[in-house]
Amino acid sequence: MSLRIVAPFVRKRLRDLPVALVSTLSGLFVLYGTAHWHSHSHDFYFLNYREEGLVVWPCLWLVVYALLHSLGVYGSAWLFGQLCPRRTLVVEPASLMVGGVIGGIAGLMTQLISDFAFISPWIGIGVGSLLGIQLGCLAKRRRTSGHVATLRRAAIPVVLVFFLCLLNYSGFPGVNAPAQSRQQWAYTEFTDYKYAVSDIQNCEPIKAIVGNVKIIAPTWGKNMTVRDPGTLGHRGEFTLEVIGDKGTGIANARFHIFTSLYKVKFTDEDKTEILTCDNAVQIPLH
Repeated sequence: MSLRIVAPFVRKRLRDLPVALVSTLSGLFVLYGTAHWHSHSHDFYFLNYREEGLVVWPCLWLVVYALLHSLGVYGSAWLFGQLCPRRTLVVEPASLMVGGVIGGIAGLMTQLISDFAFISPWIGIGVGSLLGIQLGCLAKRRRTSGHVATLRRAAIPVVLVFFLCLLNYSGFPGVNAPAQSRQQWAYTEFTDYKYAVSDIQNCEPIKAIVGNVKIIAPTWGKNMTVRDPGTLGHRGEFTLEVIGDKGTGIANARFHIFTSLYKVKFTDEDKTEILTCDNAVQIPLH
């Protein structure tokens, strides 16, 4: 009797396995591709132009990755439904999306707190996502038509993209805004920006190139701070437009523990060199 109940369930799960596998791989592809692109790109950064606390940063990244994963799963599930027009019952993309995200997060958390933490996190995300999507396949919908159904299905990816854009908005006036506006914004956004400004203003190698420094403003590139005063967690990176009375250049520097710019990669008229600012003082954070 139990076999008669289990067998149909297993057959249905095997029938749904292709779409579950494709959706899982699609979600992982979007996640891995974005992570790889973000770590190697010099043109765009998620969660840029901001300062956040040590606890907030991983939470923000978790939401970003969940949204990206959702886009990958939803897109593949929707495409699967379009390529199978003869099926009376088709998978519900929204159900697969929710199952994949919850399963992926659960799989990652389970792996991190288990004896398998040394294995690549992509394994935990992938297995959890696959199981969650398989459960999501339990929710079926009959194929519907009409403008309302089309708008409803199109609204989900639009909402996901909207929240991605919303998370990346930090109030930065933009790289084309006047330098004075960008500098003023930086003083407001970054708690210890004044120390970075002081290091650049008093850096003799930089002054030898651009003269007396008048304005230091964030520009195109990475500008972010993970703030955790007095601990190893405090770190960040600035890409700054340095305007002096003799010229203009771009300074890029990372810092750790203290907001102090000691080694600066400076670009002036397509010439890039590493400059040492000996005046940089390791000032404790307040």
